[in-house]
Amino acid sequence: MISSRPGPGVQRGAKVEGHATAIASSARRVLVVDDEPRIRSFLTRALSAAGFAVTGAATGPQGLKSALSDHPDLVLLDLELPGLSGEQVLRHLQRQRPGQTVLVWSATVDPDAERRCLTLGACGYLRKPLPIQELVSRIRANLG
Repeated sequence: MISSRPGPGVQRGAKVEGHATAIASSARRVLVVDDEPRIRSFLTRALSAAGFAVTGAATGPQGLKSALSDHPDLVLLDLELPGLSGEQVLRHLQRQRPGQTVLVWSATVDPDAERRCLTLGACGYLRKPLPIQELVSRIRANLG
């Protein structure tokens, strides 16, 4: 079990399959864009333990820059970010890197934002908090 305090975006005590040994160079790359340091740190550890190569960004502009330069397999994008909102990052990504796999997640219940993000090309819209095993499952499902 993961026993660290993950913060408000993910639920504690969730089991994660896999281990935190050396990740093969073929590991799928996930970019976590979230302004909450505790959430970013927790997700980096948990997703790494699940076998992903994980990088993080704290702001919209940092996330956009990382996504465009590092070409992650999937971007996990918080909706509320400093600098550029998650929705703005998604718009830029879809123009500059069409087909980028993006999962948007937010603690805010906003059906209009969800509809806009899905229309813009997000492959899913997740609501925080989310058990880590469900997040891992959704990421794997979207990576094929």
